[in-house]
Amino acid sequence: MKDVYYINHTSFKDGDTYKAMQFALNLCKEDGNIKTLTFLVYSTAQLDHFLGELKFTKSQIRSHGFKTQNLEVKIRTIKTYDPDYLFVGNNPSEILVAVGLASKDLEKFEDYTDIAHVIIVPWQIKELEQFLSIHEAIDIDTFEQCQKPADVDVRVQNAINWLKTTSYPNEGYGHPLDSNRLKQMSNALKLQHVHIDYASVVYCAMNAGLIPSAARKTAESFVKAQSRLFKVDKDTDYNHLTKMMNVKEF
Repeated sequence: MKDVYYINHTSFKDGDTYKAMQFALNLCKEDGNIKTLTFLVYSTAQLDHFLGELKFTKSQIRSHGFKTQNLEVKIRTIKTYDPDYLFVGNNPSEILVAVGLASKDLEKFEDYTDIAHVIIVPWQIKELEQFLSIHEAIDIDTFEQCQKPADVDVRVQNAINWLKTTSYPNEGYGHPLDSNRLKQMSNALKLQHVHIDYASVVYCAMNAGLIPSAARKTAESFVKAQSRLFKVDKDTDYNHLTKMMNVKEF
């Protein structure tokens, strides 16, 4: 997921989806790599309400889309949407118009690198504020970016960099030792009374090179330790971890 755009309306209005489609078509003209335009809603029950103004035919909806000379148009729900990962050497080739989705649903597709542009049509924009801020989403009418999350304490940034170097976060902290290091560092931040803000950690981690799912997993761990320390090895060297968060060595 590369560029994120949105319609800045408090709640969904008639004409929003059509406006998003017109913006998407303009992006298609500007970006010669685009091959797919996908309209995504949560369920089939929402197709008429959210996409009715686009005047898709019953046949096009039953077929989950159609093809034009230069573009494949897809009509998908959360259950049927299956975006591609980007192959090395290829350019992102899809525009996603997400209509009425909650942030938890949008998060499922953050890692997909073949999505060049996302245009979000909110049901209720307040629920999406954090997601839009993390991605510095762009208002399609004014082209103003959302304000990014507040900067993290430098110790948080150093902790993220240390985990990136030692613990393979983009592989999901899959090895028990990697998972344990995440818990230990989360505890260390708490013990050092470092302020943790979820959105700020996600933003910082993504800008440090973590994929969104890894950034969110890291932030969730940091936040969880603020309430209750993780159970870790009794011989955990918190002095070393404190040094790692205070000295920018990675």
